[in-house]
Amino acid sequence: MDGRYLVRMGPWSPGRELSKDHVAVQFYKDGKLLKSYSTIDLVKDPKKIELTVNHYFWRGPKCKLETDNKFILDTIDGLRYVFDATSGEVISKEKTKSG
Repeated sequence: MDGRYLVRMGPWSPGRELSKDHVAVQFYKDGKLLKSYSTIDLVKDPKKIELTVNHYFWRGPKCKLETDNKFILDTIDGLRYVFDATSGEVISKEKTKSG
């Protein structure tokens, strides 16, 4: 990417359940927010989240920006999202082998 685009992961997700208020990932161009996804947007099986004392884990093992401007993000419930990092749009969503 050329420095005009940014993929930002949200902070630790507080509490014990998914929420539309908990940022999962956001996409920016030239400092302007293009698209934002919450944990409840991405995780489809809330029983799979892992709880700690004060937050929860929702991400799976893969979180990677590819050289072709695709951002790959796995969720804890076995979904793999491929995003266009220049627009924030979902290109594909599929079950992973572990899902």
